[in-house]
Amino acid sequence: MALRTALTAFVFVLVACSSSSGGPKPAELTALQQARETRLLWSADVGSAGAFVFVPALAGDSVVAAARNGTVLRLDAANGKLRWRVELDVRLSAGAGADLRTVAVATDEGEVLALEAETGKLRWRARVSSEVLAAPRLAGGLVLVRSADSRIYAFDVEDGKRRWVYQRASSSLMVRTPAGLSVLQDSVYAGFSGGKLVSLGLANGGLVEYHAVAVECCKLVFEDLPEPQAGILALPERPGLGFEPNRQRVAELARRPGSRGAGKA
Repeated sequence: MALRTALTAFVFVLVACSSSSGGPKPAELTALQQARETRLLWSADVGSAGAFVFVPALAGDSVVAAARNGTVLRLDAANGKLRWRVELDVRLSAGAGADLRTVAVATDEGEVLALEAETGKLRWRARVSSEVLAAPRLAGGLVLVRSADSRIYAFDVEDGKRRWVYQRASSSLMVRTPAGLSVLQDSVYAGFSGGKLVSLGLANGGLVEYHAVAVECCKLVFEDLPEPQAGILALPERPGLGFEPNRQRVAELARRPGSRGAGKA
């Protein structure tokens, strides 16, 4: 009976932590009491994105943007004045990654290009194993690139030599989406299909942290959920699973808009 109760609660958790297309409509937005008027400072036509997603990058006092046809340009952030514009001989598939020294772009043919941020001059070219759908990231002297086949590459920002590569097994069902990378201090974070979140060390690409979203959701509702010690999960001393659902938390999750439950546990 304890096993059935726990499994029922587990189903509630997974449903509540996911979205539902048949959920209730969102509440109407309330009027702002002290709304501030906005005005357009400047705009620039970079080019078409085609079927891809392009997002500009802010680097110091400038904005770097790219387009599907290979156009890359750098604009003054204050007034939109053009600093330089280059037309690359490739078709790009994501926006640019940029800092004060380097601009990096990539293609759906798996090519990565690094440009001088000051002039737009090509510095180096490199290859990854699959198409790139998200803008590269620059951190720690590296150009970080995520390919669509669940790999993360780190290239030396100066010469383009590959420093390390991280790979996860590709899921049998994947959504083609521009999932990118986030950098915090000396780690790079990436989410993968199946609710997996990893943290890698910038120095060598080693795995720092690994999280399963479903496990994190379970921690919200189960009491005494066992934790692995040195990679080993100890068996419970009493019969059953060794942990129990907190019925009040399950009920709270079941009442959320994304859940199909009715607040019962």
